[in-house]
Amino acid sequence: MIGTSHALGRGLLATLAFTLLLSSTAGAAQEEEGPPPVPEPTAIVDINSAPVEDIQAVVLDEELAQRIVDNRPYANKRQLLSRRLVTAEQYETIRDRIVARRVTPAPER
Repeated sequence: MIGTSHALGRGLLATLAFTLLLSSTAGAAQEEEGPPPVPEPTAIVDINSAPVEDIQAVVLDEELAQRIVDNRPYANKRQLLSRRLVTAEQYETIRDRIVARRVTPAPER
C-alpha cells in the first residue's frame, strides 16, 4: 500500500506540473495574440504656433504638416476641413490632439 500511494503522489505531481506548464504557455500565447498596444497620447499641438516637426508627430505626414504650417493662421481647428487641408477621416484621427489658439498680433511701438 505504501508503494501505491508513493506512485500515486508522483503521478499527481507530474499531472500538476504538466497543468502548470500548459497554463503558463497558454497565457503567453494570449499575450502575443491580444490587440496591439495603444500608443502613448502625444501632447496637444497648437497648429498656429507649433513647429512643423510637432505637427508632423500628430498628423504622421511630412507634406501635410508643412501645408498646415504654410496656411496659418487658423481661427479654429475645423478650418483644416473647410480649407480642404485634411479629409474628414484625417480630421477625426487628429482633432483631439490639436488646437488653434488665436494669434495675437505683436503690439506696435
